[in-house]
Amino acid sequence: MADITGVSWKQIREFVDELFGDEQFLGHLQKYERDFHLLKMASTKLFAKKVLVQYAVLRALAPNLMVETGIANGVSSFYVLGALRRNGKGCLYSIEVNNPSYLPPGREPGWLVARDLRDRWRVIIGSSESVLPNLLRELK
Repeated sequence: MADITGVSWKQIREFVDELFGDEQFLGHLQKYERDFHLLKMASTKLFAKKVLVQYAVLRALAPNLMVETGIANGVSSFYVLGALRRNGKGCLYSIEVNNPSYLPPGREPGWLVARDLRDRWRVIIGSSESVLPNLLRELK
């Protein structure tokens, strides 16, 4: 990651460590940990390496714009938005086909994302095939 992002491995480590020092961030995840355990889906690990890597890379690169396809419960979105908040800039555009089979009953896509992170988040419902080309043109 250090080679890809251009920041030192120590800084990458600090980015990951800052998550575990953020009581609000951790508290929000822990609040829903039982719900995720009950889902019994491999993609619903709240502290998986893949989301820690995403977070660290986004902290290092500090992008102005992110686009993701697929929200489901919003684990990745939560980490991305947390990184954007820490960076003090950036917006996440998320495209979701709205398949309820990935969600707990009665939950909407991205339900895990804390309300205080949603000001940097634009959710677009539709298939990536139909939405993504126009979105990319709009965002240039």
